[in-house]
Order: sequence, then structure tokens, then C-alpha cells
Amino acid sequence: MLGTSIGCRFAGTAPREIIRILVLSLGSTAILLTITAVFAAGVSHVSSYGQVPLLLAYSPGGLAEMSLVALSLGIEVAFVAAHHIVRVFIVMLGAAPVFALLRREK
Repeated sequence: MLGTSIGCRFAGTAPREIIRILVLSLGSTAILLTITAVFAAGVSHVSSYGQVPLLLAYSPGGLAEMSLVALSLGIEVAFVAAHHIVRVFIVMLGAAPVFALLRREK
């Protein structure tokens, strides 16, 4: 249902614009996953947690989706869920000061 309503918003959009949006989406996804993998590898070296649980815990995505993936892989769901909740909380706390700084620079 959600995908259909989002897809309907692209009705009448030029194919060139859709391709541009897809390329930007793929690029940002690659950047996010690379940062996640590097961070998970670094933390796994200084902690007792493995790379796979950390990769899942730091991956950009929804709480419910990552919790289901953790459950299916046999990874502690509470560990993954707690990291996602803290990540969202940090982003919410940090967004206002960052946008205030950006506004001042303009």
C-alpha cells in the first residue's frame, strides 16, 4: 500500500528524472552501507561483539525490519533494537543544532 502510493507520485515524471533519483539513491545507500561496515569492523576489533551483529545494529533501516532480520539470523534482538533506538535518539538530538549552524552559515 505504501509503495503503491509512493509510486503514484512519480506518475508523469520524466524517465530521465526517475533515473537521476535512482542513481542518487543508490549512491547514498552505498555511502551509508560503507560507513556502517567500516564502523562495525572498527568496533568489533575493540569489543567482544562480532562484525555481523554490529553491522546489523548500525545498519540504516527501520527498527522492526532490523529486529526481524536479527531474529532470523539468531542475533540478539534486544541488542539490535537498543542500538537502533539510541541511533534515532542521537539523530533527533543532533539535527536541530546542525540545522541551526547551517542556517547561520547562509
